[in-house]
Amino acid sequence: IEAIIAQLSPACVSVVKRRSTPWASVTFTGARHEIDLVVEGTHALETARFFVDAAPTADYEIDGHLVADVAVTSYLTMGDDVRLSLEILTVEAA
Repeated sequence: IEAIIAQLSPACVSVVKRRSTPWASVTFTGARHEIDLVVEGTHALETARFFVDAAPTADYEIDGHLVADVAVTSYLTMGDDVRLSLEILTVEAA
């Protein structure tokens, strides 16, 4: 999960919560990750909007795993900051 966070997070993004649980289907094994982020700073709203647009379609490089799905599940403005919740599904590469 650290590799995903590093690829997603510019300097103004802080991880406030993360949780990973094992996941499996008939043909794949992997993990489902839940990540809560806070975007801070002068341009937090613009950064968060860019992040929301880019995260689901970005190409991620994680040794031995593929990112199968990225979904932004929550977007909350808190004053000048924005809190985002993500769900990410990773599967083990064959």
